Amino acid sequence: MMSIDVAHDDVTRVQQLANDLKGKQVILPCRCDAKKGGKSGAWLSRFLPKGSSIQALPDAFKKDI
Repeated sequence: MMSIDVAHDDVTRVQQLANDLKGKQVILPCRCDAKKGGKSGAWLSRFLPKGSSIQALPDAFKKDI
C-alpha cells in the first residue's frame, strides 16, 4: 500500500471509485517526483494525474494465500 496525492478537483470522483473498487487489486497511472534534501537525503512523491482512470485487475492476478 502506498499513499498517492490526488488533485483537489478529483477527490470526490476518486473517493467514489475507491468505494466501488474496495478489496480489489487495481492499476492506476501515477507520476513520481524525487526530491533531494531532508534528513534522509531524498524522498519520493506520487501523484495521480488529474482525470486519470482507475481500472480493476482481472481475477487472474489474485494472490494465493
